[in-house]
Amino acid sequence: LTFKTAAAGAYTIALDHAIGLFDNGQAVYLKDQLNNSTHNLSLSPYAFTTEAGSFDSRFQIVYQTPLATAEPILGASNFVAYKQDHEVVINAGKEILADVSIFDIRGRLLVEQNQINASQIKIEVGTTQQVLIVKMTTAENKVVTKKVVD
Repeated sequence: LTFKTAAAGAYTIALDHAIGLFDNGQAVYLKDQLNNSTHNLSLSPYAFTTEAGSFDSRFQIVYQTPLATAEPILGASNFVAYKQDHEVVINAGKEILADVSIFDIRGRLLVEQNQINASQIKIEVGTTQQVLIVKMTTAENKVVTKKVVD
């Protein structure tokens, strides 16, 4: 599936209705390649957060669950960071954030949050339009850096 959005934020994918085989109990699953999860759309809508843009390979429709689950590899694509109003919104998917530091393009520390213990956080950064560097540290002490352009 291709997903396009002009605005970063929270979205939901749901089945509108089912006909034929799908009306008779065949489950429809949505696989999110970003966090390596599979969700049964036949039971409930799938809620997620995303940055603005076009995503050609993030989602797949599948008709059966995987036989085995592998532990996802931590990478920058597992994390989403975007500016919304006066805040930077950070979503770490299934990872737990320990610390977040936000720097300006010159490397000056603007904001630091410690002992977060959550997978999503919003941090006030003001109204100035600028390029921000977001450094995220997980509970397992792994570090991921993202650039946020306003």
